[in-house]
Amino acid sequence: PLRIQAFTRDSQEVTGLSVFFLPTTLPSLVKIDSATGFVVANDTATGTVQIVGRIGERLQTSVVSLLVVPEPTTIARADDPAGDVPLALPVLKDLPVTVTGTYKGASATITGIIVRYRIDSLVPATLPSGSAILVNDSALPLRPDSTVAVDTTSAAGTAMRKLLVVAGSGVQRVYVSASARRLHDAKPLAGSPVRFVVDIKQ
Repeated sequence: PLRIQAFTRDSQEVTGLSVFFLPTTLPSLVKIDSATGFVVANDTATGTVQIVGRIGERLQTSVVSLLVVPEPTTIARADDPAGDVPLALPVLKDLPVTVTGTYKGASATITGIIVRYRIDSLVPATLPSGSAILVNDSALPLRPDSTVAVDTTSAAGTAMRKLLVVAGSGVQRVYVSASARRLHDAKPLAGSPVRFVVDIKQ
């Protein structure tokens, strides 16, 4: 469903307005129900649709890009679990996953899928949670609580965050999970959650 919220200059929400949505590019990819605001993609179409919302004849939203992709079905590690070996501190380890689905009868990587990462636990369990955090490609924390993070799959269907364990932290092992959900019913993808176990050399 597509929704618009309108506000006055005093930040008060305005209700009861007539709203409609318009695809400004590739309108053949989708159908938008003017009564409910639901956008439905054609069965075999993929691409990026740009949509604006209008209220009456004078107000219009900025353009929003909506990815039209096949339904994702599976998430898996994009590296080789057999290659997991204890790592020396300081640790900055990649945690890549790939999301796939079926498109025109064949397996395909799926772009635009949100993948949620979480540090599930540390060994020893008594260590403070900040002893290991999730960071972006530049090794920067992503949010105040950096034990959780999100990434969106690329055109290659991959998402990745990095695990940072600092020297002197006392961490011996880190358990990390990555999960994603189906689009049409929000149920977990097959293979979700993906598990990473990172051992630290002592």
